[in-house]
Amino acid sequence: MSVARRCATLVADCLAILLVAGCGPGPDRESAADTGPAASAAAPTVVFRRSSGPEPDTLDPQRAEDESSRDIIRDLFEGLVGETPDGELVPGAAESWEVSPDGLSWTFTLRPDGHWSNGDALTAADFVAGLRRALDPATASSSAALLAPIEGALEIIAGERPPETLGATAVDARRIVLQLRSPTPYILGLLTHPITFPVHGPSLAEHGARFVRPGNLVSNGAYRLDEWEVHSHVQLVANPYFREPPRIGIVRYYSFDAPEAALNRYRAGDLDLSLQFPLARFRWLRDNLPGELHIAPALSTQFWLFNTMRSPTDDVRVRKALAMTVDRAILVETVTGLGD
Repeated sequence: MSVARRCATLVADCLAILLVAGCGPGPDRESAADTGPAASAAAPTVVFRRSSGPEPDTLDPQRAEDESSRDIIRDLFEGLVGETPDGELVPGAAESWEVSPDGLSWTFTLRPDGHWSNGDALTAADFVAGLRRALDPATASSSAALLAPIEGALEIIAGERPPETLGATAVDARRIVLQLRSPTPYILGLLTHPITFPVHGPSLAEHGARFVRPGNLVSNGAYRLDEWEVHSHVQLVANPYFREPPRIGIVRYYSFDAPEAALNRYRAGDLDLSLQFPLARFRWLRDNLPGELHIAPALSTQFWLFNTMRSPTDDVRVRKALAMTVDRAILVETVTGLGD
């Protein structure tokens, strides 16, 4: 859920609520610092202030477990494949790709102008390193199983093969080949997930687990990490080496544990966009801030987990009975009333 003071495209668990431009004060503007070849000292910098949910657990692409972290990571890094606001898959760090007739071999060609935020060239080996790191048992990534379609991934997770045997090869500086276990129609969509993002080897080797801290993190996306004040905000600034400098020069992600607190900050004019507000306030927002509330569809699944090893939910008949008692129409029309 979100309310926002400028146009944006977001995906939440069930809905994305966006504020249309023209309501309330706009984002702050500050003078831009000369941080690279794309920066202009004379041009004002747009500062976009938004809520991000609870404090991010990490900005490590291979270790992040929550969407608050992954939202920020997607601004910092870019995968081989990108995604438009309407869900269309488009070239990201890779300018093109080819697939073999049997659907088992995918070859991705990187853009010639790909760079890290410190100016280093982005290479195919960086993506291979990210995939290997994601599967390495030492990384202990909770999302490692997502990479199961790649040849050798499951065996690496189980510790039966070393990460270097993964079916991902850097043919040269700009080409990476993924060998799949079986044809996987959703492989391009999978490559938009942060776990598949590249790793800057030198900074990881130098800083270890602290390579994702401000001053240490080297990223390949539209932004680079500038500040991280725990329980306050994470600030990103435009990456001067990215191929298309973003129009918004600074993005501040403010963390809130309580949705009411985020909504209050938004109503006070301290935020330009908020993904958080209490569900009970939906009708109030719809009635009182109609120009700032926009509902966008999102594909999601919500479910409950039961301990099926103990009574009574060890009985499939009990689980079916529980499912039958859920009146979905009443839930969405009366209880939530959010339009889902």
